[in-house]
Amino acid sequence: MVRLRPEQRRLLVAHLPELANFAAGSLLFGQFLSERPYSPAVALIGLATWIVLFGAAFFFAAGEELMTFSLILLGGITSVVLVIALVDWLGRRRDRQSRHRAA
Repeated sequence: MVRLRPEQRRLLVAHLPELANFAAGSLLFGQFLSERPYSPAVALIGLATWIVLFGAAFFFAAGEELMTFSLILLGGITSVVLVIALVDWLGRRRDRQSRHRAA
């Protein structure tokens, strides 16, 4: 087992959330910048990566208040992602239905 010095632990606590946000941003929201359709599987991988990295930061922080706030933030981010995915799905559904009617 790896033993971390306090400085190393503080460094992990400071930068793991940034890495988690980068992963979530690229895998969840980056999909909207491409020409491909939105992939729920990739979005779930991004969300799982975010949870794992934030969980590791929370573990290393040993329950500091800032990390508790960050976990609450997870609920907000998840809600936004779900709303965006739902709106995207509804828009694509409407497009498919309008193409069917035109034919």
